[in-house]
Amino acid sequence: MLVGRLGDGHRPSRLELLRTLTVGVGQQWKAIARLQAVMSLLEGYSNLVMNEVGRRELPHFALLEGAYRRRQQERTPLERAFLRLTGLEMKMRQYVLGERFCREVRDAGGRELLSRV
Repeated sequence: MLVGRLGDGHRPSRLELLRTLTVGVGQQWKAIARLQAVMSLLEGYSNLVMNEVGRRELPHFALLEGAYRRRQQERTPLERAFLRLTGLEMKMRQYVLGERFCREVRDAGGRELLSRV
């Protein structure tokens, strides 16, 4: 192991350092991608259900939904920059994509197919 050899006066090459620092990185990226996919699915499903229940149970849901959509579209440049810099813009996009995926699965095969996903 490289760390153990540093105490012996060993001076690692750049290549050796790079290899040591990137061990497992590929697997980590794959794991992160899988985790993001699962999160997108779960968040999308929860949005889909929340919106369906809201439309069914809340008499003025359309007004609430419209206000929410308008607020999203009226963000100031500073708000948009903040969302982009903090990664929140991508996170919100994950919800949208997940909900779209869940809706398309449901529309193609019903609730039963969506439940199996």
